[in-house]
Amino acid sequence: MNLTQISRSEIIGQQTKARMLRAGRTLKGDKLWTDEEDKVLRVSYPDYRQMQVKLPHRTKVAVYRRCAKLGMKRDRHEWKASELSRLRRLYHRKATRQEIMTEFPELTWASISTRARYHGISGPYRHKYVKTGKPVIDAILARLEEIDWKLLDLDEASKSGKYFRNQCWRRWKPNMKFVQRAVQAMDGELKASWKEYN
Repeated sequence: MNLTQISRSEIIGQQTKARMLRAGRTLKGDKLWTDEEDKVLRVSYPDYRQMQVKLPHRTKVAVYRRCAKLGMKRDRHEWKASELSRLRRLYHRKATRQEIMTEFPELTWASISTRARYHGISGPYRHKYVKTGKPVIDAILARLEEIDWKLLDLDEASKSGKYFRNQCWRRWKPNMKFVQRAVQAMDGELKASWKEYN
């Protein structure tokens, strides 16, 4: 591409931009975002529901994309074992929505309830796991019962795919990489002990 073609492309681009500004719409026909709309997003952030109420002509996807373009990306909250245990306890004793939100002030109700549904937290239950006879695995299962986690929770916290859910560790030798991650995810330590000989 030579300089003439580059300059011609720049001129066409400027003309297209000017035409869109005059019409107030993109080439697809979508309405351009105004400074007033951007101000509404900044003031309302991160309450996306309020944004949509104030900007009913904008779709939910459009609002999310515009917020991302303006640099208003919310950091994803990494749930810890202690937080999930606390959430389960609150649900089990039928805490009110306000009580639960007070416990997690940095999160929205949508985020909390979505996480609860994902982990199947809906009411009181206590899962009992069948022991395997493998000390390290049985210790992990006992800890799961103690903190009221499912195998799904453990897979997510330890980033082990579906290793614990598939329960391959019952039939074969445990994968120590995933075992170590699981122990760390539940705030534990994997230690070796040595026998003393006289």
